[in-house]
Amino acid sequence: MVYELSPKMAFNSSVTESTFFSASYHPTLDYFDNRPGTKAVYSQAVEARVAHSFSQTSVVDLTDAYSY
Repeated sequence: MVYELSPKMAFNSSVTESTFFSASYHPTLDYFDNRPGTKAVYSQAVEARVAHSFSQTSVVDLTDAYSY
């Protein structure tokens, strides 16, 4: 049997009228009941986004993600 604990924390905010910021952190712990050796496997993911509107037609939207 496999058990998984996977909470997620997220933050979303308008920094200014034309700038938006978002970030999230998502750790995961998997526990394998019948696995030989290490039974727990830990991983995590981090994501970030910044979007800025210079005008109605000019927008910069940067996104990055990291996981292991």
